[in-house]
Amino acid sequence: MQIFPTQYSTLSAAALKHRIADSYRLKVRSCRYLMRGVSDTYVVEAEEGKFIFKIYRDMHRSADAIRGEVELMDIWKNRAPVLPVW
Repeated sequence: MQIFPTQYSTLSAAALKHRIADSYRLKVRSCRYLMRGVSDTYVVEAEEGKFIFKIYRDMHRSADAIRGEVELMDIWKNRAPVLPVW
């Protein structure tokens, strides 16, 4: 088993950048750690666009709950007005 680099029990954003690029065939420019919670959230910027990448901890959410979260994010992405940044 290959050990994945970590920092404080959180996946290394620098190493994750390469894994995402290989796994999703993206030209990743940057990957940065955004927040910790039930899932760790990373912001991935690639030539193809900007993405949110989440790492879920085993047993914290069911597959149905994760699919529901993705569906909600898609609704927000497609329907929510862009709010001004103050």
